[in-house]
Amino acid sequence: MPVSYRSLVPKKGGNIIAAGRCLGAPDSVDTFRLICPCFVTGQAAGTAAALAVKNDISPRCLDFDCLHTALRSAGVYIG
Repeated sequence: MPVSYRSLVPKKGGNIIAAGRCLGAPDSVDTFRLICPCFVTGQAAGTAAALAVKNDISPRCLDFDCLHTALRSAGVYIG
């Protein structure tokens, strides 16, 4: 199940990026509680946080293509 970047950035709250077991709607929460999705969303969240700090912007303003490129460069399987 793909996870969109907007799933990691809550609607309310400033500089928050969520990852791992706190993600998911009631129908998908069991999927996100597994170890592998926790690793993948954690890496995406950490990379997004680093890019946001580096570019002095809010995580919500981060360009998805920039995050996608950074994750691919790190060898992350995007799907």
